[in-house]
Amino acid sequence: MKAWNTWRTAKKILLFGLLGVLTVLSGALNRMFSGDVYPYLSQTRTVGLEALERSQGVTTDGTAWFFSGKDVLVKVSLDDKTILARNKNAIPDELRTQYGSAHIGGISYANGYVYAAIEDSHIWQYPLVALFDGETLTYTGKFVLLPGKDSTAENAMTHGVPWVTCDVLRGLFYVAQCDDADRIFAYDLNTMEYVRSIPLSEPVDEIQGAEMWSGRMYAATNDATRAVYKIDLETGNVEKYFDRILYRPRLIDNFGGEGEDITVLPMADGSVFHALDIGALFIDANLRHYAPLPSDLPAWIDDVKPVPRPNVTYLDKYFLDILKSGAYTLDAELTADGYSMAMTTYADADNFAFKIGMGDALTSSVELPEFIKNLGDIRLITTNSQTDPHIYLAWTGGYAELTSESVDDFKEMLSVGENFDLMSFSSFDSLEYCGMQAYSGYVMEMYKSSEDNLLYCFYFNAEGLVRFDIIDLTSGKVTETVLTRLTAGVTDKNAFKVSGRKFTMEELEKLFGN
Repeated sequence: MKAWNTWRTAKKILLFGLLGVLTVLSGALNRMFSGDVYPYLSQTRTVGLEALERSQGVTTDGTAWFFSGKDVLVKVSLDDKTILARNKNAIPDELRTQYGSAHIGGISYANGYVYAAIEDSHIWQYPLVALFDGETLTYTGKFVLLPGKDSTAENAMTHGVPWVTCDVLRGLFYVAQCDDADRIFAYDLNTMEYVRSIPLSEPVDEIQGAEMWSGRMYAATNDATRAVYKIDLETGNVEKYFDRILYRPRLIDNFGGEGEDITVLPMADGSVFHALDIGALFIDANLRHYAPLPSDLPAWIDDVKPVPRPNVTYLDKYFLDILKSGAYTLDAELTADGYSMAMTTYADADNFAFKIGMGDALTSSVELPEFIKNLGDIRLITTNSQTDPHIYLAWTGGYAELTSESVDDFKEMLSVGENFDLMSFSSFDSLEYCGMQAYSGYVMEMYKSSEDNLLYCFYFNAEGLVRFDIIDLTSGKVTETVLTRLTAGVTDKNAFKVSGRKFTMEELEKLFGN
C-alpha cells in the first residue's frame, strides 16, 4: 500500500510537472511564431481544465466577464479573482435531444441576457441562438432556430453558427458564416425575427466572435494572422484593424493555437478590446487586452465636446430620478490612487446614513489605528435634518452624537471627505452632456465638468447604473472608478438606528485619538 501511495504521488508530480513544461512550451511557441503584431497591454492566462471553460467565447455586461466553453458558461469578476456563476452543462437536454446541439461558440450580452451561438457540431442542420440569464447563467427557454445548410433561405447558415453579437443601439443581434463570410445577418434583439442581410465589401474568413464599439462591429478571426476587422454595418465596408499574431506558413490547420471571440470594455489601463485565444498546444486560454489604434481613439477621451442634452438621459431615468425620490440604497465600491473603499448610502426622506467598512477604508495618506479597523462598519447618520437634526457616529456596540465640526474632522481623518461628497451626486444636474456610446451589453453616457476639466463616464446595463469613471482630461487618465448598485427604498431597517453605549464627545475624541 505504501508503494502504491508513493506511485500515486509520483504520478501527480509528473502530471503537474508535464503540465508546467507544456505551458512554458506553449508560450514559447507563441513567441517563436509571432511576427510584427499589434501589442496588447496585458493578458489574463488560464491553464488546464479552467482553460476549457474559456475556450470559445467572451463578453461582458460592464461589471464581469462571461466565458463559454464547448458546453459550459462561466461568469468571472473583472479582476479574475471570483467565479460569480457557472453552468457546467449549459446546453439543455431539450436542445440536445431535438436538435443535436453539441457546441457553444461565441457569446454576447444584452438586456440582462447572455446570447449564445449553439450548433450541432459538424452537421450544420440546426444552428440556433439561445438566451441565458445574465445573473445565474441558467437557460431561459428562449431560442431561435436559424435556417441550416439545406435551406434555400437567403439567411441560411450552411456551416453552423460560430458566433453572435448584440447591438443594443440598433436593437439587433448579428450572426454570419464561419468561412469567407460575405454578409452579416441581422435579427431583432427582442423578437429574434430575421430582419435583413448586410453585404460586405470583401469576405471575412473564420470569424469567431464580434462586438460593437462606437457604432461599428469589431470581428475577431482565426485566419492566418488571427486578425481583428472593423466593419461598418451601414455601408458594409470591411478593413483590417490589427493582427493578433503572425505565424509562418502552417503545415497543419490551427498549428500554433486558435483565435477566438472578442469583447469591448473601456478599462482604467487604456484597454478597450479584449480578445480571447487558445495557446499553441491548446492547454491554455489567453484574454489579451488591447488599446484602440492611435488613429481610432474615441472622441470621449481626446476631443470630447458638449452636445444638446436629451429630454431624458440614462442618468436621469436610471439614477437621478431614484435619488430625487428620497428613498434609496446606494452601494458603491470606490477605487482611486491605489486604494479601494466599499460604501453604502441609505436615504429615507430627511434621514441619511453613510456606511463604510473600517477594514476596507485603507488610504494611501492615512494609516488607521488597528482598533479602528476592528470596529466593523461605521455609520455617519443624520436624522430629521430639517426639523429636529441629529448627527451620529455609530459603530458596533457604541455611538456618539456629533457636531457639524466633528463631522468634518471625522471625514478629514479618514481622507474620505471628497468621497462623501462624490456619493451625494448633488451637482450632477449641472454637468454638461457630451453624448453616449453603445456597446453590446451596455451604454456609456458622458458628462463634462468644465470647472474641474473632468469627464464622467457612466455605464448602464439592464440593472441600471453599474459603474462610472472619472477621467482627468488634462492627463487623459482615469482617476477614480466606482462600481455601483442603486436600489429604490432602504434595504437595511437598522440603517438609521443607534445602539449600545453612548459616548461623550470627550470620550470619542480620546477613543479616536483626535
